[in-house]
Amino acid sequence: MIVLIIALASSPGLAQTTQNGQFIAGGSLSFISVSGNNSSSTTIIQIAPGLGVMATDRLGLGAEINYLRESSDNITSSSYSFSPFVRYYIYKGLFPQFKYVWAKMEDDAGFFSSSQSASGIDISLGYTIFLSPTVALEPSLFYLSLEGDSAVGLRMGFRAFLGGSDGE
Repeated sequence: MIVLIIALASSPGLAQTTQNGQFIAGGSLSFISVSGNNSSSTTIIQIAPGLGVMATDRLGLGAEINYLRESSDNITSSSYSFSPFVRYYIYKGLFPQFKYVWAKMEDDAGFFSSSQSASGIDISLGYTIFLSPTVALEPSLFYLSLEGDSAVGLRMGFRAFLGGSDGE
C-alpha cells in the first residue's frame, strides 16, 4: 500500500487540485460475511458517511459518523462513532488525516446486554485519486487507537468535491 501511494504521488496527471471552499461529501459502505469451520457465521455491516469543507486549497476540515453492526450466532453488537477530522494535502493528492473518535458500543447476547463508551484517535496516510474533476477514490493506511485497543489497516474511501472558489 505504501508503494502504491508513493507511485500515485509521483505520477503526473492523476491528482487534480482541491480548492478553498469546496465541500467534501463521501464515505464508505462495507459488508462482510464469514463462515467458520464449526458452522458458526458472522455478518458485519458498516456505514460511514462524512462531510467537510476545504478551509484552504490544502486544508480540509469535517466530521464522519460511523455505524457498525456485527451479528454472530446468538450475539449482536453495534457501535456508533462521531469523528471530527483534519487533513492536509502535502503533495498532489497525498494527505495525512487525523480524527478524534467518540464511540459507543452495545452488545446484546439475548439474556445479557452491555453498553460502553470509548474515545481515541485515528491517524491515516492516504491519496486522493480523481476519477473526474469532482469524484475521487481515497485509499489509505490507518492506525486506530481506542481505549487501549489498537488496529492497523487499509481503508478505501469515496469522495465528491463540490463547489469551490472558482464557482465550479
